[in-house]
Amino acid sequence: MVFDCMVMVLMKKSNLKKCDWLLAELTRIIDSGEYRPHQRFFSVGKLKALYNVSQATVVETLNRMEMEGRLYRRPSSGTYVSPPQKTRQILLVGRQTRVDNAEVNAFFYQLESNVPVNMNCRITFVHVSEFERHFSDFDLFFRNTVAVIFFRAATAFAAYRENLEHRGILNVFYGSTCYRDELGERNCFYYDEKKTVDTILQYLYQAGHRRIGCLYDDFDVFRYRKQLYVDWMIEHGLFIDHQSIFFQPGMEGTYQALLEQRELKFTALFATHYGLGLEAVQALLRRNLDVPRDVSVIGIGTNYACRFFYPHLTTVCIDHEGDACELIRQISAAVSGGTLNIPGGTSSIVLHEEETVGPVPPEKEEGNGSIPEP
Repeated sequence: MVFDCMVMVLMKKSNLKKCDWLLAELTRIIDSGEYRPHQRFFSVGKLKALYNVSQATVVETLNRMEMEGRLYRRPSSGTYVSPPQKTRQILLVGRQTRVDNAEVNAFFYQLESNVPVNMNCRITFVHVSEFERHFSDFDLFFRNTVAVIFFRAATAFAAYRENLEHRGILNVFYGSTCYRDELGERNCFYYDEKKTVDTILQYLYQAGHRRIGCLYDDFDVFRYRKQLYVDWMIEHGLFIDHQSIFFQPGMEGTYQALLEQRELKFTALFATHYGLGLEAVQALLRRNLDVPRDVSVIGIGTNYACRFFYPHLTTVCIDHEGDACELIRQISAAVSGGTLNIPGGTSSIVLHEEETVGPVPPEKEEGNGSIPEP
């Protein structure tokens, strides 16, 4: 087979990887009608010989085409061309993959489950690095895209929103209110961080806790949550000092810091991310402290992963699934000729009461005394 001249020019101009230009060529063949739906496609060996590429390149390309719905496999038979189904797509662009982040995966599933049938559209997840790498060849890699949702990818949204609007493609940012000053209100669906932090601290306050510590990491959202914590504590006249706030770059740092801290100046600990909370619980248990009798711990984020650790971490979660349903409804209406009316900051907050928050023991209710070293 002779390479298509236009594809070869595009390969040289864009300096695409082998699997990228092979994907473009095979997609062109299918789109040309050379292969009919349900017809057996090239084998791995045939593609290696025709295009003089490695088996790894062929397998990666076929896997991507299967993920895109262009091919399907029959066990012990081969690879076949999928029938045309959904001709348009909505891109979900995220900084973490669906495998790495349960919240991204749940959000994707709700988008996919709630796309109206008459919209004739599929949801495709793209990592932000892949989106940026292929954006210059948008019409090749992301053709028939009607909307792009940036899941917490604020930098990418700010960089590409005008270009997408110029192409006539709907674009929406979904993420934390900590980006509101940077991104504004237009086409932004925010979940309210202040509402989330207030829910946590009020819950601990009602349980009798007055000495509440905070764990945070060096990431913009976590720093923002820490500042909301400080503001809330000051507003309520509660004691905080440098031993109440723990900055930890990474989960392992959290574990080690709580092991080495001579005194714990709090009866409850607010973790700005559930991962920090899980590490905190394990470190406190390692110190022979009882959770929650000696120290209560609560975090923000998915409840799925927390179910695999004991005691189960109490968390406050943002209703990403409900937000996804509302967002796809708005996009569907806009694609059908309506206007995009994104309701910023309307997410529901869900408190998952588990086993790591309890009342303050009577001997620790008064004063600012520390918890003694066991």
